[in-house]
Parts: sequence; C-alpha cells; structure tokens
Amino acid sequence: MKRRLLCIFLLLCCLSVQVLAVEPPAMTAKAALLYEASTDTVLYALNADQQMYPASTTKLMTAALAMEYGNPEDTVTVRQSAIDDIVSYGNDLRNSVYFLTGEQVQFMDMLDMLLVYSNNTAANILAEHVAGDIQSFVDLMNSKAQELGCTGTNFVNTHGLHVETHYTTANDLLKIAQYAMSNEKIVASMQKASIKTPVTNKHKTQTTLSNTNLLTSTYKQVGLIGGKTGSTTAAGYCLVAACQEDDKVYYSVLLDCDTTTGRFSETKSLFKFGKESFSVQTLLSATEPVCEAPVRLSSNADSVMLVPEHSISALLPNDFDAKAVELDYSYNEGITAPVAVGDVLGKVTVRYNGHEYGQINLVAASKVERNNLLYFLDQVTVFFSGTVFKVILIAVIVLIVLLVGYIVLVNKRRKRRNRSSGGTRRKTHGRYKGRH
Repeated sequence: MKRRLLCIFLLLCCLSVQVLAVEPPAMTAKAALLYEASTDTVLYALNADQQMYPASTTKLMTAALAMEYGNPEDTVTVRQSAIDDIVSYGNDLRNSVYFLTGEQVQFMDMLDMLLVYSNNTAANILAEHVAGDIQSFVDLMNSKAQELGCTGTNFVNTHGLHVETHYTTANDLLKIAQYAMSNEKIVASMQKASIKTPVTNKHKTQTTLSNTNLLTSTYKQVGLIGGKTGSTTAAGYCLVAACQEDDKVYYSVLLDCDTTTGRFSETKSLFKFGKESFSVQTLLSATEPVCEAPVRLSSNADSVMLVPEHSISALLPNDFDAKAVELDYSYNEGITAPVAVGDVLGKVTVRYNGHEYGQINLVAASKVERNNLLYFLDQVTVFFSGTVFKVILIAVIVLIVLLVGYIVLVNKRRKRRNRSSGGTRRKTHGRYKGRH
C-alpha cells in the first residue's frame, strides 16, 4: 500500500511562501562551478557542461599521472623532443622552455616547476619520463579522464597550449582536480608561494619564481588546499582551486575570466558565498513521525507510528524552507503483532525543490504486543481459508465420493449375487423332494 504525504496544508504553505533564491557573487567567468565535497553538493553551476579551453589547468591531470606512474626519487633527463614540441606552438609561450637538452633534474623539482611556475616544458619532460613519449602520455590522460567519469574532455597535449580540439568542462575539471589533490605531494607543491629553480648540470645559479596561483600570496586564501591557474588568448583566465574550513572542503572552477586578477577575486568570492550562504539543514529527523501503519492481532493497539531509521541532512541555502520538504512513503501490508521497536515496516523518499535526497527505511517507534487468542483465531481462519486446507478438503470429498461409489457398487453386486443364489436353491429343493 503506497501513500503520498502531500497534505493540503503543506501545499498551501508552499504556494504562499516564496523560496528565496541564493544569488552568487557577480563573475566574469563564462563557466563556473562551486562544489562541497563532504556533502557531495554542487552549490553553484554556470555552463558547467559546456566544452571550454582549459589552458594550463590541463597540468592537474599531467601532475596526477606523473605521480601515479613516476617515482618521486627519480632523476629526470630532458630530451630535445620535449622542447621541440613546445617551440612548435610558436606564440603564447609564457612560462615555457627554460630547461636544456640533457639537463638532469630531480623529479620533485620538475613537479614544482610544473605546478608552481606552470612551466610548459616541464609537462612534456615528465610525460616522456613516465610514458616514454608525449603521445603515449596523452593517451593515458584521456584514458584516465574516461575512468574518472569525464564526458566532455579531450586532451591533445600535456600542458594546455591552445589547440582547437583540446578541451574540457567545469564538471570534468572538478573530477580531475579531486583526483590530483588526493595526492599529498601534489598538494604540498601547490601550496608553495614561491620556489627556486633547481641547481643542475646545466644551471648553476638559482632564480626565485612566484606561484602563478596568487591565492598563495597576494590574494591569500585561508584554508587553501591547492590550485592551478591557466591562461591563453583563447581560454581567457582560468583557475581551479580548493580550500577547507572546519569539516567542509570547497572546490571552485572558473573558466574564461576577463582578467588575470579577476579569477582570484572571483574565486575568493565564490568560496565566501559557499561558506556564508549554505549550512547543513535537517530534511527529516529520526525522531519525526512520518505515518501510522495499521497492526492486526493486538488488543491494546490497532496501529504503530513509523519513524525514519536515521535522519537525512543536506547542505542547503540558509533560507531553507522546511515546509517545502516532500515525503513519499509506503508501509508493508498486513502488519501483525508482535511488533518490536526498530522493526523495518516501510520506506520513505525525501525530496526538496525537485531534488531527491535519499530513500530510507521506516521503523516502528514503539512495540505492539500480540493477543494470543486473536492470534489463535487468526491461525484457524488462515488454515481454513488456506490452500492446504482446500486441498485436504477436496481430497476428503473425493475419497468420500469414491467410498460411496464403492459401497454402492458392492451393494449392487451383493444383491445381484443374492438374487442369483436364491433361485438356484428353490429349483434344487423341488427336484430332491420329488424323488422321496
């Protein structure tokens, strides 16, 4: 038996109360996403599935795969092919080259150059080191993207210099960022405000390089986990970042912002928006009765109250309207005593603003004792109305019919025999009498 908890009173409330929309901060980004990981909640999305150019945010995937397939203790040797690939792009080569053919660099120093200074050649060098050649590494990038559930991504290179067929989406970049930032060494590299170029067999002096992600310095973000910038003429200014506050982890993806500094201020505003405009709200409490279900075979109660097995909460706007929560519930048919507290007797689905937040069991809030007399009578009734009884009854009837038929048949034969025997005796008796 299925019933829907849509009371007229609640409907009237929903119609008369306007749910306030939570307005995000003004942004120039053409695509954006704000996500909270601990509650798996998208707090804001703008063109999140639209294919966009990622520029150097591509290096999130490059770094993640370099760490997955490489050895942080390795020494990496620079090949000319890594440099030639970068030079082939011609224009827009900011943060490119630097390294020289035959140069030997520690793996982690190369990772810092990739993530902190966003060096494009470093991306190719690491790719060749772990996969043998650039194309093999790009194939790994696309395979990993599919594995992560990315549906709008195609990588053509390791660094993000512009190619028309090299693209992704905000939703896909979120998945890639989570994958990359699950690695502690990548996060440690991202958090550095600056690095010094490594001393190698080709470079004997060091230069201090600032992190291209100004959330580590000028626009310092409290609780910053990490981030990666990107910019080309076609892609605009991009930034993927994550920060933590208490038990909440926020991810922000901004693609194609208007200015290089705007991506940082807009990211900070987006983080602030998430922290200040949303809070954990209880959609359904474990102590809140949902419905009553009828119970048979008890003399002290004819129903039992059902409550949720556990509470359901979600990260929702602060102006959350509890009256707009919809509950669709059902309970078992023919519930019979005894019922114990916590017995699972139904289910409830919780929805708010058209979104389903879960389906959980409904359990008995109190016990209901069984009346033994009612139980006995019920069992008798069940027996006499059951299939087994009907089969036995039919069998007995058939046996009776057969027995009656048999008796009738025997009686007929006996009468026939008696008639036949009586006539013979009379004739024999007369014959003997005549002889005497």
